[in-house]
Amino acid sequence: MKRSIILLYVLLTGLVAGCSTTRVVLVPDPQGNVGEVVVSTLTGSKTLNQSGQSVAAGAYLLPPEKTIVMTQASIDARHGETLAFEPVPPQSYLFYFLHDSVELTENSATQLPEAISRINQRESCDMVSAGHTDSLGDPAYNVQLSYRRAKQIKALLNGRGIAAKCIEIISYGENAPLVKTGNNVSQQKNRRVELLIR
Repeated sequence: MKRSIILLYVLLTGLVAGCSTTRVVLVPDPQGNVGEVVVSTLTGSKTLNQSGQSVAAGAYLLPPEKTIVMTQASIDARHGETLAFEPVPPQSYLFYFLHDSVELTENSATQLPEAISRINQRESCDMVSAGHTDSLGDPAYNVQLSYRRAKQIKALLNGRGIAAKCIEIISYGENAPLVKTGNNVSQQKNRRVELLIR
């Protein structure tokens, strides 16, 4: 079973008789998904799989304490300063291309200003332009085509003031389709570049 990404943070909540106590609080990721985590000592374990669940564990010879569910208000009051330092999640944009071309589709071309605005807003100098193709044609040619597409997005961004040194290029060819197809199948959604802004 595939697990969603979780945001988990561990806080040292105090010292008791020379042993530290660690509190684990499970909070959702930016999309609201909650995964699962198991907190274990030598003598027991507790599974957290609900937003706000929390458990403390002290000495490794004692089992974890009773699981509690914290409200968002109590999490913010108790751990707000820690959560304030949480990194901003990456932003992703998909740009689609015409068949056997480095020319953007009309809809994708209209997304470019929004992506540039987001890059400037985040003051990012850590981006990846990852090129892809559909499975139509020769696989070696598709690797080259996906590279040219990724390079095209980099050039378009650079032409609008984004430093080229901040954009890494990756070429996947037909190896990472958005829509799985058989060989030699034309699929618009696979002819794309994913721009990841960190």
